[in-house]
Amino acid sequence: MTNPEWALLTDAEKGQLVSIWIIAADKKGIIPDDVRIIQKICMLDNAPNVNKFIELGFLTSNGCHHDVIVTPNGCQGDVPDKIRVETETETETATSKSTNRERSVNEAQPNQEPGTRNQEQGLNNTSKTSCNFDSFWLAYPKKVGKKKTRAIWKRRKLDRIAEQIISDVENRIHADQKWIDGYIPNPTTYLNGDRWEDEITRIKKPQNLAEMMKNYKGGNPFEIKDGSVISEQ
Repeated sequence: MTNPEWALLTDAEKGQLVSIWIIAADKKGIIPDDVRIIQKICMLDNAPNVNKFIELGFLTSNGCHHDVIVTPNGCQGDVPDKIRVETETETETATSKSTNRERSVNEAQPNQEPGTRNQEQGLNNTSKTSCNFDSFWLAYPKKVGKKKTRAIWKRRKLDRIAEQIISDVENRIHADQKWIDGYIPNPTTYLNGDRWEDEITRIKKPQNLAEMMKNYKGGNPFEIKDGSVISEQ
């Protein structure tokens, strides 16, 4: 860009020419032969002086029309040498800068990643612990000593078996006779004692009417016959 022809251009013309080169690089060196179209696709404030660029040798005509920048539709030609050389140089320079910038970022990341990764992992673990404990606390029927219970949950790292514990609580609420009768341990006792591993006290089957009469302390005023209860004659 230090040749005499380049020095003859104004700053505005240099900007127009660079824009044309960039568009030409995307179009395999072929751009429209209409300056109004060039102005629009290059987003230029003013129409470029194409003839001047051709006279100075920055652009070439394919010979189809005197004012054609590069080959118009129906008359394809090779990309002008200057467009190709200078555009490729600009592209290589931009690519090199982008690669160097990415390399710099990647080289800086290893020194930053461990701390950042540990912080993110810590936040995720805290969130997971809070979520699992909240689910346990919501399921447990006896809600006393929540703060101590949470501390035990965290200290014993019970997140790894959270599903097992919560499932056991939900099962005992409906199937453990002691729990149904109201003998439910405090949540701290339940966690410290690994109570989810205890056997469930099965629900007692209700007696039928005949068995109730037999066990009646005041004597049986009824006669049992074929499993049926009839009044005493």
